[in-house]
Amino acid sequence: MNDGILKKDDILGKYRIEKEIGRGAVGIVYKAHDPSIDRMVAIKTLLPELLQSEKKRELSLRFQQEARAAARCAHSNILTIYEFSEDNEIPYIAMEYVQGEELKKFLKDFIRFKIQDVVVITQQILAGLKFAHSKQVIHRDIKPANIILLKRKQIKITDFGIARIEDDSAEKLTESSAMIGTPNYMSPEQLNTEPLDNRSDLYSVGLILFELLSRAKTAKNNDHKPRGYQLRDDIELTTEWLKEFIPDEFIRVIYTSLQKDPKERYQNAAQFSTAILKAYKTYLIANEEVKNRSSSSLGKAIDARKSSANTAKNTSKNVSTTSDSPPSINWNPDILKKLEMNLAQYIGPFAKVLVIKHSRKCRSIQRLIEALSNDIPDVDEQKSFVSEVTELCEGSIPDIVTASSEETKGNQTNPENLFDNNVLTDIEKKLAYFVGPIAKALVIKEAHKSHSHGDLYRNLSNYIPVEAERSAFLSDVVG
Repeated sequence: MNDGILKKDDILGKYRIEKEIGRGAVGIVYKAHDPSIDRMVAIKTLLPELLQSEKKRELSLRFQQEARAAARCAHSNILTIYEFSEDNEIPYIAMEYVQGEELKKFLKDFIRFKIQDVVVITQQILAGLKFAHSKQVIHRDIKPANIILLKRKQIKITDFGIARIEDDSAEKLTESSAMIGTPNYMSPEQLNTEPLDNRSDLYSVGLILFELLSRAKTAKNNDHKPRGYQLRDDIELTTEWLKEFIPDEFIRVIYTSLQKDPKERYQNAAQFSTAILKAYKTYLIANEEVKNRSSSSLGKAIDARKSSANTAKNTSKNVSTTSDSPPSINWNPDILKKLEMNLAQYIGPFAKVLVIKHSRKCRSIQRLIEALSNDIPDVDEQKSFVSEVTELCEGSIPDIVTASSEETKGNQTNPENLFDNNVLTDIEKKLAYFVGPIAKALVIKEAHKSHSHGDLYRNLSNYIPVEAERSAFLSDVVG
């Protein structure tokens, strides 16, 4: 150790330092090895000069509070804290080691995300904050630098260094430092050192959503100045102004989330999340590119299905089409969760419903992966999904059961052409409102299996998880 800077093979507590991996205004983060359970961890310490300053005690207490706040929040979208300790008068936090990049880097490099990716990222941020808020923890420094983007677009919220825990001891520590944070992403009440609650964090998420959407919408943002600066310094927030940067379907979401009066914003993370999903569904339906692609390719896909069905009919006349359904498998929940998270990167939150559905029918992991991949409309994305989950499952997820005789029998085919392409296109658009772009693949799949319009409507409604929305869909298509 030299001047408080840790080097390779230095020991801090029980951890052996590997290398420095990050540095900020207050602390340094190292990659380290935990020999007791043979895993890599991240170690965060205060900068040596701060340990020598008169603020050492206050900063050490704040450091400990960061560990306390994050430790309350055991959530998949929040970086896990293992312990807080001190060695040789150096306080440190041991936490989960992840490989990813700060969202700040992507914004700084002017990387544009797809609208779907923006939704996936913000949904995870809000999910993490919803959990933190339920534990009476207000982050108070939500910004792109504190959002780590991992592979397959999973995110982790980090740095609870100025978080406030809703109890007396936390309040005593934070009163003197109400202005600590990043002004660019602070809520108006935080800038004015007024009392804060969970809605302050949601305002910061609104600014992040605004930046991500404005980059996805237009190439006009070439002034190398984050949209958050413009919004706060010299722009009056109006829906007309937002139209220049934001897809129409998201204007109301942004406008509501960035209101100066907390009472006019979304009141909790769940409400904010629901509004984003509704806007995204509307966007998918209204988006001209999606509609054009659907209408031009749907007919060809149905024709291909018909041809395949006729061939199967001629070659399987003597195959029995009745059999008892095989019993369901008691799948490992961790396996299903991994498959769901990977599939969600391609089709969104509907992945959970499909994993549950196919896991009840498939008798081996290979067949389950294949069934899930068929629900991804894009062929290249199907291949990417299969490659990712096969690699993920290799060596750790064996076949649960050998394919049963029922599963190897010929499938019953639709004997007649019952569905007009225009009707199917209309049904697809209506279904897309509830399930997103996966609607096209579902309509193709169920049209092949259904024997009447009623069968088709009922089969498609089963893909809608919310009963009220399921009823609304059936009412729409039947009416």
